[in-house]
Amino acid sequence: MVVKRIQAPGDVEDVSAKPANPVAGLDDLERQAAAAEGAGQAAAEQQAASAEQREADTLAADLADTLAMMATVAGPGMWWLTSDEFEKLWGKNVQKAIAQNGAAIMRRHKLTMGGLMTEYGPYIGLAGALGPSAFATVQGYKRAKSRQLATQQSGQGGGDGAGA
Repeated sequence: MVVKRIQAPGDVEDVSAKPANPVAGLDDLERQAAAAEGAGQAAAEQQAASAEQREADTLAADLADTLAMMATVAGPGMWWLTSDEFEKLWGKNVQKAIAQNGAAIMRRHKLTMGGLMTEYGPYIGLAGALGPSAFATVQGYKRAKSRQLATQQSGQGGGDGAGA
């Protein structure tokens, strides 16, 4: 068996060369590890903030859709409001502001539209069913009261003129 010896050229360095100061190399590794850990935490925080923003946007969109539906359905029943008054109360800008503020409150209390509708849906439905009748009753009462006051005032004024 013939063994041939291979010699490397003189400009090739020893791969196993060690740094002059091994402690400095450890310090560099620790700094790199700390930087990587900080970057990982920052990425996790950014991801959590992004998820929270998506949740807030979803809640605001759900609430805005609900408000738009309510305005569309209830709008024609609000005959006493002019179109300008209706826009001030139920317009797109108002709906957007209500949705954003409502979504913030819902997030704070960990509520969802599904959870609200599950828990309070029957009450909302009851209010929707009774609301128009209750409103018409109140309006009828006010008209009757106005007629009664008008009749009393004309009766008192008419009695004074007839007796003179």
